[in-house]
Amino acid sequence: MEAACAGYRFDEEEEVLPGHRAAVEALSAAVRRVIGATAPDAAGVAAKVELLFAHEVEPGAVDPACVEAVREDLRRLAGTVTR
Repeated sequence: MEAACAGYRFDEEEEVLPGHRAAVEALSAAVRRVIGATAPDAAGVAAKVELLFAHEVEPGAVDPACVEAVREDLRRLAGTVTR
C-alpha cells in the first residue's frame, strides 16, 4: 500500500483505502477458506502453513529463522518444496 501511494497527498491516499481494505478482506477470506479445508496430505499441510506465514502472521511477529526452520521441516516431511 505504501509503495502504491508513494507521493500521494493524504486525501488522495484516503480515497484509495476503501478499495485496498476490500481487496485485503477478500484475500484474507480466501486464505481462511483454504486453511480451514482438510489437507489431503503432508504437502497440503505444508502449503497451508506457507499461506499462514505469508498472509496471516504479521511480519516480524515471529523470528524469521524460526519461520524458515518450520518451513524446512514441513518441506522435508512432505517431500516437496512449497515455494
